[in-house]
Amino acid sequence: ASTHGTVDLQNIAFDYGPDKIPLKNVHGNLQFSNNDLALSNVSGRLGNSDFTFNGFFMNIITFLLFENQPIGIEADLKSNYLDVNQLFTIGFGKAAEGKDQGYAFSISKNINLNFNCDVRKLRYKRFHANNLKGDLLVKNETAVSRNITFDAMGGDMTFSGIVDAKNRKAIDVVSSFKLNGIHVDSIFYVFENFEQDFIQDKHLKGQTSAEVNLEMVLNPNLKLFQETLVGDISATIKNGELNNFE
Repeated sequence: ASTHGTVDLQNIAFDYGPDKIPLKNVHGNLQFSNNDLALSNVSGRLGNSDFTFNGFFMNIITFLLFENQPIGIEADLKSNYLDVNQLFTIGFGKAAEGKDQGYAFSISKNINLNFNCDVRKLRYKRFHANNLKGDLLVKNETAVSRNITFDAMGGDMTFSGIVDAKNRKAIDVVSSFKLNGIHVDSIFYVFENFEQDFIQDKHLKGQTSAEVNLEMVLNPNLKLFQETLVGDISATIKNGELNNFE
């Protein structure tokens, strides 16, 4: 397959998928060359999220026309707001009726990705982040991020990690991060008290700075197998309080 030419997009809008998620205000330039596609300032809104893309999609025509074909992506994303809850639902599907919300998470073996992002605000479940910047590499069903930085929970964080999704039933995660001035009660609230009720966010006050290394295994719905969690944590807490903890 071979393509040549350009497409200029001006204020394109349509509904996407069975749930008719609105994709609107799409502007930008697409340049086709043989099997590849270059994006120049392609911007718009998908549902609640906005985006501006620049980058290259290698082998995209063959990827779209035929099954089990590889694609290479090098892209930069800028966004004012990303609703990751909604994007995960679009990308991975809704949970079955009557069950907790979840996603059948996987990483395609056909995707090679080199991705940089600059996001002003992001939301995922109880997690809210500002000024998120970093990179993501995806290859061989493994995702690697290095030095992702963002502001959240009253402080700031630097994060690196590896997600190995080769085993579809057990996703291995290895991560390390540094916390600076994070509110302790916010950590417990955001992570839903780490699925335990012995000590909860309502019992805690204070700000923590820490270096954390974690290893864990998740199921395809991104739920933790609790017995797999191993953590090495060095932390200090300022103005700490333990309240109403019998």
